[in-house]
Amino acid sequence: MNAMIRVQRHGHACFSVRDRQERLWLFDPFRPDGLGGRFNLPLPDVDPYAILSTHAHEDHAWRSQRWRSVPFIEGPYSDSGVNIQAIAMPHDPDHGTRMGYTRAFRMEINGESGAPTAVVHTGDIGTIQDPALIQLCQDADVLIVPAGGNYTIGPEQAVDLARQCRVRMAVLMHFKEPGIDLPMLTPEDAFARLPEPVERIPPDGMTIETDCREGFTRLVWMAPNLGPA
Repeated sequence: MNAMIRVQRHGHACFSVRDRQERLWLFDPFRPDGLGGRFNLPLPDVDPYAILSTHAHEDHAWRSQRWRSVPFIEGPYSDSGVNIQAIAMPHDPDHGTRMGYTRAFRMEINGESGAPTAVVHTGDIGTIQDPALIQLCQDADVLIVPAGGNYTIGPEQAVDLARQCRVRMAVLMHFKEPGIDLPMLTPEDAFARLPEPVERIPPDGMTIETDCREGFTRLVWMAPNLGPA
């Protein structure tokens, strides 16, 4: 039987990863009415095993009352079959002087045999010129990376990072979308700046087969799942 994990997006930079033990790991949940009303998205309807937050901005670090007893991870972590690395990265291209710092996580999920599945969530990185980031992202099965610009890197840098690191799949995120009124590129504007098409994944997400590598990097955008995972 192939070792598989499931990835879904719940809006903005919030993603869930369901591991082979059916545990749901939730990255960067947002405050539904956050940022002075510029956010208007429903809280993800999930029951996470653990929450990972890349940084303390309220569109990346919200804990609802429902999740008060859920472990909140902000650094390296290890649990049965899962190992998580974390590094600090500037949130802007000016060495963090404008937006501070974000974390980037690499989650490795052990399978029945062979190499683990590697999922990287870079948080709101503002640069790709860092050897530690390149090492963290190297050969990842899934790279979740911002591409909306202004607060983060743009689409060209996101794709450059994915290519440099030979990732299997780059999931582009952090855009101006319905329910998010922030000065960033829309997905359509971002994709128009790329020389190749971006595959669109429906809200039910995607399953990752760990023993199947195509030999090239897929670029994808995931429609948000605003209901139960």
